[in-house]
Amino acid sequence: LDNGHQLIAYSAGKMKKNHIRILAGDRVSLELSPYDLTKGRINFRHIEGRGPMVPRKPR
Repeated sequence: LDNGHQLIAYSAGKMKKNHIRILAGDRVSLELSPYDLTKGRINFRHIEGRGPMVPRKPR
């Protein structure tokens, strides 16, 4: 992490399902376990040069 902490994280199910690749140095969003702050799950990989995602309205 940016603050120097290290943790073990795995990719979330939808990231595995959609074959989203994560490399060292990628910016990601994490969910941390409230019981053990050294374990977490990677939810989202942020893409450089792209703004925040705007939810689309269902048709």
